[in-house]
Amino acid sequence: RPQDTHTLYFPTLFYHILRSSTLLTYNRIGVAFSGGVDSHVLLYSLAQIVSTQKNLYALHVNHSIDRNSDLWEKHCKEVCKKLKINFVSFKLNSKDKVSLNENDLRKARYSTLLSWTKPGDVLLTAHHKDDNAETILFRILRGTAINGLKGIPYKRKVKEVDLVRPLLNYSKEEILSYAKKNNLVWIEDPSNKDKKFSRNFIRNEVFPLLKTKWPHYLESFEKLAHHANLTQESIDEIADRDINEILL
Repeated sequence: RPQDTHTLYFPTLFYHILRSSTLLTYNRIGVAFSGGVDSHVLLYSLAQIVSTQKNLYALHVNHSIDRNSDLWEKHCKEVCKKLKINFVSFKLNSKDKVSLNENDLRKARYSTLLSWTKPGDVLLTAHHKDDNAETILFRILRGTAINGLKGIPYKRKVKEVDLVRPLLNYSKEEILSYAKKNNLVWIEDPSNKDKKFSRNFIRNEVFPLLKTKWPHYLESFEKLAHHANLTQESIDEIADRDINEILL
């Protein structure tokens, strides 16, 4: 994955991504677009790089939970119209919303987004460095093993479709700076401040406190994830070797 963690010139980054991960070889590029600052930056940056937007799609999931959900969908549609990007929206009904549990909502969202994809497509999400640290800490608090310390993978395959996170090497602070520099207008979902959700509590309460004592805590979590990946790879290699020796 890209190692330049300081530049705010995302178009340069995306040029590298488009070449190194061969995004342009996919039939369709789907971007999970909530209308929030992260996904807006991802979509906007790609729109500056992709020579033709015919195979670039913004995929919006309307959870129909907040009273402003339909307005947010309308905002996303207008953004895509301005950027000349294909816009596809999905509206979850009461059957899809089993509860307001964050895990259930995430599963419903991914299931919906993946329902759009076909073999040969790629799905991009706007997870960033802060999300990765948040995921690792959340897993630690639940008692994870080494595999859980690996954090969010930059790329993985789900049902014959590649799932890629191009912003994983960038912090929330950098993303906000880029958005402001380019005068982007995004949605602020009030539920992101609701501390009853575990991840929101970590994001809004724990991380600001950590930053006062350990300002480079994001890099520390990133190193932890890197070493966990190396350790898991070594364990897998040893296991494979032992299995092959037994079978011979």
